[in-house]
Amino acid sequence: MPARARDPSDLLRRLGRNVRRLRLSLGLSIDDLAFLSDLDPERLLAVEGGDGAELDLAALVRLAWALGVDAEDLIGRHSGAS
Repeated sequence: MPARARDPSDLLRRLGRNVRRLRLSLGLSIDDLAFLSDLDPERLLAVEGGDGAELDLAALVRLAWALGVDAEDLIGRHSGAS
């Protein structure tokens, strides 16, 4: 069983790291990902910076789809935590 995040900010930082890592590995700019996920580029920058608290479930699913992963992979410890 995976360990739980100590607090919500840990989870948000992990989400941001994983989104950025996946975006860069796909060669996508913020604008490319914004287009593919139908999210505002400024919002994506905030998510990558660890401030994804306002990201709702539908947006998380669209973001995961645009990155070619499951939503769980964006917040999972195994997907790029450093």
